[in-house]
Amino acid sequence: MNYFELFGLPVQFGLDKVSLSIKFRKLQRCFHPDNFIIASEEKRSAAFKKTLQLNDAYRVLKSPISRAEYLLAEKGIQISRQKPFKDTEFLVKHIELHDELDQLSFGTNPKSALADFDGKISNLYEHHLVLLEQEFQDNMWIKAERRVNQLKFLDKLKNRIEQIEDQLFN
Repeated sequence: MNYFELFGLPVQFGLDKVSLSIKFRKLQRCFHPDNFIIASEEKRSAAFKKTLQLNDAYRVLKSPISRAEYLLAEKGIQISRQKPFKDTEFLVKHIELHDELDQLSFGTNPKSALADFDGKISNLYEHHLVLLEQEFQDNMWIKAERRVNQLKFLDKLKNRIEQIEDQLFN
């Protein structure tokens, strides 16, 4: 049973996160260890395994990047760190964005500049998610694979922004 079937969801990139969360909590309650205290060892073990499967499935499906990687893997496309990323235009843009982020702390109002930059990157990230959803709908697996790699780079940039925010605001 794949992760989507586990939650009774259609196998697609676009996902109702609220529905996923509700179904996860409902299934989690069904297989909670407290419900199997007096059950046989076999039933306790099965419930424990189901809980692990639910937790893993929920973690994968709630993250757009993990969900996309999972869907691509279902199509036989594995995204690997060892596989070279050949989109030089995107890589150049990514380096420029990192340089721009590095320069923000030298401005007159770094907190405001960082907030603006964060908004810019969030918009770019959301735009790539929209494109990725369309690529999945159109069965464009190779383009979707490239888009996932782009999103991973943007996600790292978002994490770096959060680190800088923590330094500036704490």
